[in-house]
Amino acid sequence: SIDDLYFDIKNSVYPDGYIPMWGVKSFRFTGSGVQDLGTIDLLRAMAKVEVTLSNQMVANGYSLDNVVLNHHNTQGYCLPSLWSSVNKTSELDQDNCINPRHSHVTEPLVLAEVEDGVKYWVYIPEYNVLHTATNRPTLSVTIGNGAEELEFPAAIKFGNYDSQGDFIDNSDVNIVRNHIYSFNITAISSGIELEYNVLDWEDEKIYSRVENLI
Repeated sequence: SIDDLYFDIKNSVYPDGYIPMWGVKSFRFTGSGVQDLGTIDLLRAMAKVEVTLSNQMVANGYSLDNVVLNHHNTQGYCLPSLWSSVNKTSELDQDNCINPRHSHVTEPLVLAEVEDGVKYWVYIPEYNVLHTATNRPTLSVTIGNGAEELEFPAAIKFGNYDSQGDFIDNSDVNIVRNHIYSFNITAISSGIELEYNVLDWEDEKIYSRVENLI
């Protein structure tokens, strides 16, 4: 059935392929001849994860040399959950439309470098982070300081942090289609400090509920 349609990240979308999209609109045809359906809004079936190095870090001689995602799904369903219950795309609750296809792998996924030493990103299928206690995704980063490369394994989690930089227990968030998970590294000490935002991919509005400093 149409609900079973899925894509595979290795065959079609990584790193520079196409992103499956879905949208719906009800329309009543009247008479005959050509009729204008208007705009059909589309949602991407994938999420975007991006990691950048702040301008100040770059000015201080640092470079972002590698980013990898630990734990991810290799496949995803083309349609969101509850898709058949709406008459137009905008009626779908994007926060609750997650429809992941279980295809977990432990092999790290290397993010694509899109700005030399500054910015990396990747497009990935949805991941039900809250469904698993042991295979939750993290990001490992490598930062150069001009003399050596500093490794920060599993340094970034998808969730909320307190003002002291500690991860808040049970604050993990799912990785949901049509959202951007954006991390901006602003400093390093024993760990890394960063700004973290989740944005609506359509208008890139920041959801304040997950705007945090690590």
